[in-house]
Amino acid sequence: MATDGAVSWESFDINGMKYLAVANYGTEGRHQTTSRVYKIESSGTVSVLQDIASVGAADITYFKPPGSGQSYLVFANQKNNAGATNIKSQVN
Repeated sequence: MATDGAVSWESFDINGMKYLAVANYGTEGRHQTTSRVYKIESSGTVSVLQDIASVGAADITYFKPPGSGQSYLVFANQKNNAGATNIKSQVN
């Protein structure tokens, strides 16, 4: 799997389907990048499910609040291309 400075991986299961997400940090001086979510088929085949814009992503976490029925994948953005560390993240 190609990455762009991968620093964190998270595997998770939703309704019996397996997924793997990677938080990409980028490289020094270039942190605006894309983190990625992969789907893992029962055959073992891995395919890209979604690309997510990230800014120096340093960590990733999957969670499902009890009783909500919703699943969330959260990327912690750490640093932008200018070196600023006060980065806003949006949750949809």
